[in-house]
Amino acid sequence: MKVKIKYEPRFFLNEVKGETERIIMLNVWCDDESRMKYSTGKRIRPTHWNKSGYNVTTTNAKVDFKGINNRIDELKKRVHAFVNERQAANKPVLSMDMKDYLLIKDDRKPLQEAPTVRVKKLAFYEALDEAVRLEARDGVTHNNKPYAAGTVKNWKIAKVALEAWKKDLTYEMILSAEVSTGGKKAKNKLYNDFVKFMFDEGNKASYIDRIIKDSKKIMRLAEMPLPDSWRRLSLLDDEDEDKIYLDREQIAKLYYYDNLTETEKIIRDMFVVNCETAFRISDMRTLSMEDVRDDYITKKTKKSGFIKTQSVPLSGTVREILERYNGQFPHCYHENVVNKKIKEIAGQAGIERAGEISNHTARRSFITNMIDAGYKIRQVANMLGVSVAVIEKAYYKNNSVKTVNEVKKDDYFNIPLKKTA
Repeated sequence: MKVKIKYEPRFFLNEVKGETERIIMLNVWCDDESRMKYSTGKRIRPTHWNKSGYNVTTTNAKVDFKGINNRIDELKKRVHAFVNERQAANKPVLSMDMKDYLLIKDDRKPLQEAPTVRVKKLAFYEALDEAVRLEARDGVTHNNKPYAAGTVKNWKIAKVALEAWKKDLTYEMILSAEVSTGGKKAKNKLYNDFVKFMFDEGNKASYIDRIIKDSKKIMRLAEMPLPDSWRRLSLLDDEDEDKIYLDREQIAKLYYYDNLTETEKIIRDMFVVNCETAFRISDMRTLSMEDVRDDYITKKTKKSGFIKTQSVPLSGTVREILERYNGQFPHCYHENVVNKKIKEIAGQAGIERAGEISNHTARRSFITNMIDAGYKIRQVANMLGVSVAVIEKAYYKNNSVKTVNEVKKDDYFNIPLKKTA
């Protein structure tokens, strides 16, 4: 794994669906902790590409290797020139600015309309609003696609949360926030005050973490590079997060609870199907009887651009639910509706920590219950089309008490050491 080095121009091949040649992309790590990605406009077969040297290795007459290598060298020089220019002016090297600089050099239209000048003259929250507006209108993701409306909405929600916490917040206050060192992470007093405020407002840790990430993003959009004491902080640590799951008894308790409206029953039944199949919520929306073949549910799933096949047996409980809905899967409501309702339903059914249950709990419950039932992690990983590492880190809730109770019965812990001659 390569170490991130700021301002170093690196090149990689971006796969194009259905084509053997790939686009050569420029990748530069900038001060706003994001990668500037820029197309060289050149394509090459992977067999002709030198990953370590960032150049074309073939002398095949059909390949314009000189033209490609010259283009790569040209972009390297432009990146260095831009970095030197910004540093000489004592300004941060930001990914969007660098991209605009390269677009202008290539006689193409820049993505921004001078947001630096317009945003910097505004007050803190006005600057955030303007930066979000410009990015929503002209910005693109790393895949050169416009930002989704939901993403822009989340940025606005983060801005509202900051304003509700401290209306007089300024960028200078963030830069000069008191920081104490010691322990694994630096402690930023301003940051901790914000987190405490969000908890006092009754928000869950996962929601607060999302707000923190989005607030960092909109400050970067407004060209406000964050100090390390704020930028590197994250409320949740994946290794320490208490991952809730439902055991088989709790799922049964939920399944047989009947004091519900018709809509709540549909949501509950689809959640139980999710607990019995472990499909992601995005795949649950498109789940149909066409995916059922020979007592299995087999479906191509997509995650982070990769398509994999997930295949799980059709359980007895899922068969009952299908019969109840005339041979069809129940309607899958939007994940926000499910997340809200399933907490209420679980609370009514008397399930502990019902307020922490979400769509993702179903997938984690399936995986944990399978492993606790004696199936190997490798078997579960193969069935779901994911790696063992993903199962262990993100999904499997290890029941340490159960493990200890099982292990303590073994002779290893019950037969005392024997004295040898």
